[in-house]
Amino acid sequence: MLRQNIDPYESNCLSALQETVVQQRAAALQREAVRLARQRAFLREERRKARQEEAAIAEETASLTHVERPDWWPADHLASSGSPGDRLRVRVGGQDFEVSKSTLCQDPQSLLFALCQDDSPARVPGSEAGLSDTVVVDRDWWLFRFIVTFLRDGLIPSDRGIALQLYREAAFWRLSSLQRAIEEAHLNLRRRDIGLDDDGAVVEKEADEKSQFWKHKTNWWEAQKSKEEKADEEKKEKEEEKKKDWWLDPPAEPDEEPSFVRTTWGYRGGRASSWN
Repeated sequence: MLRQNIDPYESNCLSALQETVVQQRAAALQREAVRLARQRAFLREERRKARQEEAAIAEETASLTHVERPDWWPADHLASSGSPGDRLRVRVGGQDFEVSKSTLCQDPQSLLFALCQDDSPARVPGSEAGLSDTVVVDRDWWLFRFIVTFLRDGLIPSDRGIALQLYREAAFWRLSSLQRAIEEAHLNLRRRDIGLDDDGAVVEKEADEKSQFWKHKTNWWEAQKSKEEKADEEKKEKEEEKKKDWWLDPPAEPDEEPSFVRTTWGYRGGRASSWN
C-alpha cells in the first residue's frame, strides 16, 4: 500500500510512470498480436501451397504408371556403352561417332569388326585418360549414321534413294548383313546359303535367322506404342506385303514427285524393313 501522506510531485511522477508502463506494454502486446496474425496468415498460405503441391504430385504420380512396366527402362540400350575402353571413336568425314564395340562388332565379317580389334593398325590410342581410341576414315558421315542405326536397332531407311546409297556404302564397310537387310526390305529378296553336303553335292538351304542379328533387336520405343498404333502399323505392313512387285508399277508422271527424292525416314518394329 502507498503511504497515506505522499508528496504531490511524487504522486504525479508515479501516475506518469504507471501510464507509461501501461502504454509500453499495450504497444508491445499490439506488436505481438500483429506478428502472430502475420504468422498465422503465412502458415495458412504455406498450407494452401502444400495442398496444391500434394495434389500436383498425386496427379503426376497417376500419370507415371508406365514406369511400373518392366520394359519402361531401356537397360539393354544403356548398358552397352561401358567404359572408354569398351567404346571406339570413329571419325568419318570429320564427324565423330563414339560407339560401343559390342555394337560395331555385330557383323564379324565387316571392316568395323576388324577396326575394333586390339591389333588394328588404324586405331589411334586415346591421348588422355578417359578417352576412347580413335579411327579416322575418309567416308560420308551422313551415310555412316544410318549404318550405326542399323547396327544398334536393326533399322534401315524406307527411302529407296537413301537405301541405294547405303547399299553401295555397305560394300566399303564389308557389311553384307546390311546389304542383305536392304535386299529383303526393298526388293523382297531372300538369300539362300550354298554349301556342300557329305557327298560333295551343292545344296541350298534357307539362311539361319539366328545369324541375322537385325531381326532380333529389341526396340524399346516400339513397346511404348498403344494397341491402336500397333494395329495400324500391322495393317499397313500387310498392305505393303501385297505390293511385292513394285518395279512393275508404271513410272511416275512428270508432274509427280518421285519417291526417291524424299529424304525422310522412320522406324518400324525391331527388325529391318521398309515402311511408309
